[in-house]
Amino acid sequence: MWRGRWLRSRGVSDAVKTWSRRLAGRLAPGRCLYCGAVLDAPGAGESLCHRCAPFFAPRPGGFCPGCGQLLEDEAAPLHLCRSCRDAPQPWEQLAFFGVYQGPLREVILEYKLQGRLGHTALLAACLSRCYRLHFAGGGWDTLVPVPLHRTRLRRRGFNQSCEPLKGWGAQEGLELVVRGLERVRPTPSQTGLHKTEREHNMRDAFAVSGEISWHERNVLLVDDVFTTGATLRACARRLCEAGVARLGVLTMARAE
Repeated sequence: MWRGRWLRSRGVSDAVKTWSRRLAGRLAPGRCLYCGAVLDAPGAGESLCHRCAPFFAPRPGGFCPGCGQLLEDEAAPLHLCRSCRDAPQPWEQLAFFGVYQGPLREVILEYKLQGRLGHTALLAACLSRCYRLHFAGGGWDTLVPVPLHRTRLRRRGFNQSCEPLKGWGAQEGLELVVRGLERVRPTPSQTGLHKTEREHNMRDAFAVSGEISWHERNVLLVDDVFTTGATLRACARRLCEAGVARLGVLTMARAE
């Protein structure tokens, strides 16, 4: 609770900068982004120790690139499920870093609900690896995070879908458009809602920025967790209506 009050009193940007400095001091180069242990080969570009790395390995395949439906064999080639072939999603490609379980789920929840901004670097590394595995070289040029409503943003202090995009996106030649989408009405939590209830909950919840020319942009829409896809579909429809050239979806995790 005190952390939430501190974030609100200082403002989002000041709070994030302060936590970034603390993180840099605690996890200097050569230390694991998850447990903080000294890495065996700090000069090899590693970010996780040998004990933590297996829990944060990107899923190479074994899912539908439309809805993310999981297959038993995670090394199986990507292919559209029957549902997505019959009723295509409003994006051309979806990918996620890992399944929403174990340490990855723990980190995402601590980050979002407890304000553990020290996890930013780890989640940024996860999204960067997912991008390089599934999207690099595909002509993508823009990152658009799923927005929070202003009341929730003030209460939480930061957007969990936006902060991990800062830094690595620019290195990949991707422009981060923070205010490309706006959540124009507050929505109840999606937790515990069925798919149809989630879709209804997201109806008319988003608007696209009219100050941006979208027609030549190849956009990756970014969220933390893909569950039923209701939030992402609502955002995607608005971006498609705005005339984006291409649209893909990148998320940290896919719920089972």
